Amino acid sequence: MPIAGGYDVQLGTNKYVLDEPKDSGGYDHYYRPIADGEQKIYSAEDALSSVPDILSWDITDWSGGEGARRWYSEDPTVYDYSTGLNGRIRGQITGRPLRGTVSVTVDDQRLRPYLAIGAGRLWIGSGLTLRYSSDQGATWTDASTPLALAAGWKITGMVGNHEGIYVAAKNSTNRILRKVAFPSGTATGYDVVASAASTNPWVGLSIMGGRLYAWTGRKLFEMDIASTLPLVNQTSYRKVYDTGVDLDYADFGGSAAGSWWADCQASENGVLMLVGVEGQTNIHEFDGKAGVEIWKMDFGFTGKSLKVQGGVVYVAGHWSGESSPTGGFGTAYAMPLDSLVPLHLGWFRKQDGSNFQMQEMANSYGKQIMIAAATVGKVFIYDADYDAIHLLDDLANGANDKIGDMITHGTKRIVAVYSPGAGSAGTAINIYRYSSDEPGDRETVGSLSNLFESGEFDFNRPHDPKVLEGFHVTFKPLLANQRITISYSLDGAAFVDTTVITSATTGSAFGRVFITVATGSNDPRFYRLEVKATLDNNTTNGVAQPILYAVCARAKVINFEEVWDLTLRIKNEHQKSGRGTSSARLAEQLRDNVWTLAQAKTIFTFLDGTRYASKPNLYSTHTVRIELVKDSIKRGGSERSAEGACFVRLVAIPT
Repeated sequence: MPIAGGYDVQLGTNKYVLDEPKDSGGYDHYYRPIADGEQKIYSAEDALSSVPDILSWDITDWSGGEGARRWYSEDPTVYDYSTGLNGRIRGQITGRPLRGTVSVTVDDQRLRPYLAIGAGRLWIGSGLTLRYSSDQGATWTDASTPLALAAGWKITGMVGNHEGIYVAAKNSTNRILRKVAFPSGTATGYDVVASAASTNPWVGLSIMGGRLYAWTGRKLFEMDIASTLPLVNQTSYRKVYDTGVDLDYADFGGSAAGSWWADCQASENGVLMLVGVEGQTNIHEFDGKAGVEIWKMDFGFTGKSLKVQGGVVYVAGHWSGESSPTGGFGTAYAMPLDSLVPLHLGWFRKQDGSNFQMQEMANSYGKQIMIAAATVGKVFIYDADYDAIHLLDDLANGANDKIGDMITHGTKRIVAVYSPGAGSAGTAINIYRYSSDEPGDRETVGSLSNLFESGEFDFNRPHDPKVLEGFHVTFKPLLANQRITISYSLDGAAFVDTTVITSATTGSAFGRVFITVATGSNDPRFYRLEVKATLDNNTTNGVAQPILYAVCARAKVINFEEVWDLTLRIKNEHQKSGRGTSSARLAEQLRDNVWTLAQAKTIFTFLDGTRYASKPNLYSTHTVRIELVKDSIKRGGSERSAEGACFVRLVAIPT
C-alpha cells in the first residue's frame, strides 16, 4: 500500500486502512453538481421538470420599464434600456405605435410652439401663428388672422376651454392675453382679455372654477373670464399671489447660466405653479383664496415642467444647474396632493451616463405622463400603474431641433418639434402623432429595427461558472419579413448574435423556437449573462415589427464538487500487523480521531493512496472537509469490542 506504514488514506495526521464491505470496495470517488435547490427548466416535451444543475432565466414581461443594469428576480419586469420597443402591454414587447408626421407652416420655426385643446379642437401657437385641427393634428386650419398679432409680438402660452382658446403674447414692452372664440366651428376674431405694460410675460396659463390663472414665474394673476371683456385690472382681474421680483424673460427655457423655467396647471382644488432656476425649484399652490409654497425641492435639482394627474403633481427636470449643462442627469418626481409626501420616480438613462434635461411633460392615458428630453428628441412614458419608464420614440433631433411642447388629444399623443438653433427663420415645424399602444396600431412605415437589452444576471450563482446552452423564444407567429434576433453578452463582452428567426424558421409557424448556442465547436462559458432582442421588418415598408412574448435563457452549472465516500476499517492495530513500528492503536482511538476531525469542522489535508495501490509511497493530496460520518460498531459473543467500520464523506474545497 502506498502510504508509509501500509495505509490506504491519511486524514490530517491520522492514517487508515479501508474496509471492504459486502456491497463495495470501501472507496467511491466522484463529482457531483453544485445545486442549492430545484431549478425549473423546459424539457423536450415542454413540461416542467427539475434538474438541479440546469438553470433557466425567463424574461416574459417588460412592463416595469427601463433602468436596471442588473436583473433581479424580485423585480423581473425591469430591463436596462430599449431603443423604442413598446413593453407597456404586459406579457409582450413589440415595435413602437404608429407614428404620423405632419409639417405645420409658421412664421418662424425658431420660436417655441405651444399646444392646447379648446372648443374640442387641437391648437398650436408659435410666434405670430395660430392654427387649429379638427382631426387630432392630421390637418390644420390657419387662425392667425383672427388672432391678429402684429409684428414684434410672439406667443408665450396657451390654454383652452369649451368656448375657444386663450393666447398669451409679449413684445419688447407689453404683455397681452387674447381669446379666440369658436362659436360656430370657425375662429371669428379675438377679444382682449387683459393687457399690461410689462416686459415679464405670462408663461403659464390654466383654468379653474371659471377663472383663468396666468403665471409669470413669480406672480400669479386671476382673471374672471366669465365677465365682460376686456377685463379691468383690480376689478375683474388681479394679482393674487406674489413670490418676489420677476425673473428675466430673456433666459426663460434656455441652457445658459441663469436660465429659468416655469409652468402652471390646475388641479381639482387648486392651481399648481413651478419655478426652477440653477438647482433651486419651488412648487406653489393657490386654492382660490390664498397661495402657499408646498414643496421646496431638493437643492441641486432644476425643475423644468409640471403636470397634475389623478391627484398627483409631477415634476420633471435635471439634477444640475444650467451653468454646467454637460453634467448631471434627468429625473422625475411626484407628490400626492393628499399627503404632500414627495416621491422620486426614477432616472432617465442615468445607468448609461446620459445627460437628459427632461424639459417637457404632457398628461396622457390613464395614469401615464409623457416626459421628453427635448434637445435630443427622446420621448418617454412614465406609467404610475407600473411605476415604469419606457421610451416611446427617439426622434433623433438634429443639432438645431428641440421638442417644444406635447399633448394628448383623443387617440393621439402629439409632439411638436421646432428649430431654435437654426441660423435663419424657416417656415415649418414638425408634428408627430402617435397612435395607441394596442398591437393593431404598430408602425409599418420605413426600415424598422429596435432592440431591448436586459440587465446582467448571474442566475443567483455569482461564483459558479456556467455554460449557455441556448434560448427558448416564444412569439406571435411571424409574417414574411418579420425577424427576431436574440443576442447575448458574457461577462460584459461584446454581444454575439444568434441565428435570425424568420417566418421560414422551423417552429416559427407555432411561435416557438429553441436556439442552440452550445455546440461541439462553441462552448460559451460565463458568470454573468446579458440578453438583447432585436425586432425588425427586414427593411420592408408596410410590415410591422414582430410581437415577442418570452425569452428563456437555458444554462448549465459546470462547477462540480469532488467527493470521496470512504469506509474506514476500525480495528485494534498491533505491531505484528506489519504496519510500521508505531505502538499499537486501539479501535476506539481510531474512531475518536475521525470524530475529532468532524466535530472541529476544520479543513484538513487528505492523502489518497488508494488509486495507486501498486506504487509504494505514491498518493494524491487534497484539501477537504468532512460532510458526513456514520459509525458502525460490531460486538460479537462475550467479547465487548469497539471494532467495526466508519463511513466518512469528504468534499474537496474549490481551488
